[in-house]
Amino acid sequence: MALIVVGAVVILGGAFVTYKILATGLVFGGDNEQTTSYSEIDPIPGLISFWSFDQDPDYSIDGRTIMDSVDSNHGRQFNTQKVNAVIGLGLKFNSNDKSYVKISDNNNLDFSGDFAISLWVKRGARSGENGLVTKWAELGNTNQYINERSYSLTIDKDNKFRLSINENGRSSGLRYVISDKPMVNGKWYHVAGVNKNKTLSLFVNGIEQESRVVFSGNIYQGKADLILGASNTGNRARFTGILDEVKIYGEAPSIEQIRANGGCETLRGEYCVCGNVIGSECIDPNKLVECKNNYQSGQADLSSFLGCTQVFNEYVNANGGCENLPGEYCGCGSVVGVECDDPNKLVECKNNYQSGQADLSGFLGCTQVFNNYVNNSGGCENLHGSYCVCGSVIGVECDDPAKYQECQNNYQNGQATLQQFMGCSQVYNESQQ
Repeated sequence: MALIVVGAVVILGGAFVTYKILATGLVFGGDNEQTTSYSEIDPIPGLISFWSFDQDPDYSIDGRTIMDSVDSNHGRQFNTQKVNAVIGLGLKFNSNDKSYVKISDNNNLDFSGDFAISLWVKRGARSGENGLVTKWAELGNTNQYINERSYSLTIDKDNKFRLSINENGRSSGLRYVISDKPMVNGKWYHVAGVNKNKTLSLFVNGIEQESRVVFSGNIYQGKADLILGASNTGNRARFTGILDEVKIYGEAPSIEQIRANGGCETLRGEYCVCGNVIGSECIDPNKLVECKNNYQSGQADLSSFLGCTQVFNEYVNANGGCENLPGEYCGCGSVVGVECDDPNKLVECKNNYQSGQADLSGFLGCTQVFNNYVNNSGGCENLHGSYCVCGSVIGVECDDPAKYQECQNNYQNGQATLQQFMGCSQVYNESQQ
């Protein structure tokens, strides 16, 4: 897919699709043009309960109730606090204060087959096992809370997200999938756990972590309450951090549907996680390059790359455009200015400018970065001939005989120096060996 971002410009090779960042969302052009706003969210069938934490900022009239926006599965909170989060307010938990939310057992929270859980989570300064959404009781003072394991979404002892189900309520019935890498404290993650056709799947920031058939029977329909921020009726695996937009589905929606109702494409780009880059970091051109590389290598999806690009573009535009910033902030077609210390990137930028895929300011910014690098390195004579600019020819192009001849002509008519011609000759001679 080819991709152009208006402002700071990014283009990727493949089939051609263009889009531009607008205040309301993204506009995709091509054969079938359509507009998608961040506020347009398609409903997902099977949504059973949704705790947004936005209603009643001071909880309910009694100061203790967490409201379910969809059904009557309201929760009783213990020592939690409403704080700003991803979308509106979220709920802050502190393990030292024994914070959790208890939602009484209800038939519509028991699943024999397909279901899904999705949420936003940011953990505080804590490690080890944390309960996020659990219907999972192992120990207790009454038989009601012994061997009543059904399902849970947690952070395990290795700091990885884990979706678990249980076939018989006992330890022998445990089945689970986990995330690829440990999570990082202080970072927002969108986590979705799905059970579909007896296959468990776990997604973090829209990227599949693990998916496999893990059991053959039904999920145990236990009597334990549903707990947010802990496990085992709130007395184990207590969580420190913030939860937001907690949803439970009685069907197994596609990950595209789940992400459209909680992924980064419904929010501002700051919330997109692009591989190991958090969207809010993308005001740094080096982070945008890192994100681009992650997308091209398959470590990030398109929506995350779009979000990172949005953040970068808005920063550049808010600061008067790339002509008012160092060249590192200029987008030149498929090249981010900071990459232009590489002569191959300068050639790519030049080609983009000549083909109309980049504007003059983007090309000038890229050239500025390249010249600064060459000058700071003692000039092209102290570098490989690839870095010598011979009139209209960049040294790296001199493996092409026509470009080599063009450089020779430039030298003979005084448009290039001897040193530049020698650099071009070095590249040409090496290509002939």
